[in-house]
Amino acid sequence: MNGKGTDTFKTAIQNYLEYRAATDELFAPLFANPNKSIDECCKYIICEVHKSGMNGFDDDEIFGMAVHYYDCLLYTSPSPRDRQKTRMPSSACKKKKKK
Repeated sequence: MNGKGTDTFKTAIQNYLEYRAATDELFAPLFANPNKSIDECCKYIICEVHKSGMNGFDDDEIFGMAVHYYDCLLYTSPSPRDRQKTRMPSSACKKKKKK
């Protein structure tokens, strides 16, 4: 992620998650998972926002998505030997169809 806006977003997410890990003993080991990353977490959140088709979200909704990224086993960063590939399911970024 680059650019001032995205850096600010990333910093806000990281600060929230670090605080949550320091104050929530159940979340701390999930946040320490070496297969997860703040960059991939931010990408996950942006995908979820895009899929929703909505333009406005409350901070708690965004932070909830960040926590979900860390406590869901489906979303993992590439291993060191496999940096070109992502392990986020291909369906994770597809926009939901309206019925």
